[in-house]
Amino acid sequence: MIEEVISDKPTRVVFHFNKKSIGNPGIAPWTIKCKGETYYVMNLTSEVPFTTKNTPDNPHTQGSLQFKGRLKLVTTSDGIEAIVY
Repeated sequence: MIEEVISDKPTRVVFHFNKKSIGNPGIAPWTIKCKGETYYVMNLTSEVPFTTKNTPDNPHTQGSLQFKGRLKLVTTSDGIEAIVY
């Protein structure tokens, strides 16, 4: 298991579904955006509350969840898990 802290101070973390994963189990189903970087993950665990963001005019995603917290990525044999705490 490998752990990588992306943000050690509370910051905005945006989470949404990755449509490219439909029908392809080799592609991570979730997208995380934090500090200008994009990460593709298999799972997200949150220890902080979230708000929703609707973006109906965006051709890529119509909605996402937003968190204000620290972000850590954990790589295991099952893939990458994002933890917002």
